[in-house]
Amino acid sequence: MTTGLVGRAAELAEGVCVVVAPPSVLCVAGPAGIGKSRLVAEILADRQVRTRRVLRGVCLPGSGFPRGPVFEAVRGCGPLRTVPSPVTGALSAYLPELAAWLPEALPALPDPAAERHRLFRAVRDLLEALTPAVLVVEDVQWADDETRCLLAYLAAHPVDRLSVVVSCRGEPAGLPGEHVITLSTLDRRAVRELALAIVPGLAERVLAELPAHTGGRPDLVVGTVLGLVRTGEDDVAVVEPPDSVRRDTARLLAALDAPARALVETAAVIGVPVAANVLGRAAGIVATDVVAAAVRSGLLVESGIGRYSVEPGAVRRCVRDQLAAPVLRRAHARALRVLRAEPEQPAARLAEHARAAGKFSD
Repeated sequence: MTTGLVGRAAELAEGVCVVVAPPSVLCVAGPAGIGKSRLVAEILADRQVRTRRVLRGVCLPGSGFPRGPVFEAVRGCGPLRTVPSPVTGALSAYLPELAAWLPEALPALPDPAAERHRLFRAVRDLLEALTPAVLVVEDVQWADDETRCLLAYLAAHPVDRLSVVVSCRGEPAGLPGEHVITLSTLDRRAVRELALAIVPGLAERVLAELPAHTGGRPDLVVGTVLGLVRTGEDDVAVVEPPDSVRRDTARLLAALDAPARALVETAAVIGVPVAANVLGRAAGIVATDVVAAAVRSGLLVESGIGRYSVEPGAVRRCVRDQLAAPVLRRAHARALRVLRAEPEQPAARLAEHARAAGKFSD
């Protein structure tokens, strides 16, 4: 389901201004699910941009084809708008689809560094023959080293009528001269607006719960509201998180070492922000040794000074759901034991952990 772009008017206007003033490099950065691809799509659909040729490539995790995303972007571009320079003949072996428009193939150079430089020059000159155009490369956090170097070369040697647009999870791509738009989560008003754009008349209780459950991530807002419609439920907590969020959470967990993963899983079971030492006791580890790694993963967040939790609620559920039932019960039992020793713990919270641990008499 497609809705209007919500909460991103300023970022859209800023991105369009960059792209319509080539040569330029635009980097759209932010965490997973924040709407980077959607913003890029809206920039390309703007009336000032959509008349330009769009060359699109995507970086995939674990892809071992050097420079593959850029080659994918140009291989289906069809007739060139100007005659390319002779150096583009170096691309014949890589782009047979363009053989009819490329000069005669060039013999390989004996020096690998010289051959690599010539290949970079060839890509730049080919792009020049395709202008006016926009080169889009998404998810450059997964780019291989050669793709990163090629993008840096294109940014450092700009083509007059070419705009380069990249999206990157986390930190910006770090390309020479890049203009960075960093997307943040939607505020409560924007979450409400997006939810009502999908389902007008959504219950006020649901609208009140959505910001904490989704953390203002547009993908989770859309997925949760559609899940409510599909299941007929009226409780956001029982809606299955999107498969993409489950996969992303599983990948982040798999990248952690055992102690950091245990800390994240324990935080998800406890369900509310607690001090690092409380997490550590419940997980059976020294939290100070691993809390930094857990925070860097993006799964554990600092919620107030020295207090940590897994946020938002949908991701917290993904972490809990991947635990086997016996493991989950033991985690609740450890949480119950540790939280009982903490002051001012609500009785309802302790009772919830007791039930989940199978300690009905507690």
